Amino acid sequence: MLNELKCPHCGGMMERRTLNGGCALNATLGIISLAIGISLFFSPLFWLGIPLCIFALYIIIFGINHKPVWMCKSCGSIIERA
Repeated sequence: MLNELKCPHCGGMMERRTLNGGCALNATLGIISLAIGISLFFSPLFWLGIPLCIFALYIIIFGINHKPVWMCKSCGSIIERA
């Protein structure tokens, strides 16, 4: 009952979806920073590697937004979920 919603545009059935937001630059920067941080961790500059790895994981985890929406199966219109 709660998972059934009709599309206001075409009358089709809506389904629960999650849209991934954020730019690809965040993920790319996070992965590159993580690789550099791991490399520095195994070098004489290991004290720089630890904070860089923490920073990279923060960018990867919190840099990508997930947005819950309703999406119509027929016409593809999107309505935000609470």
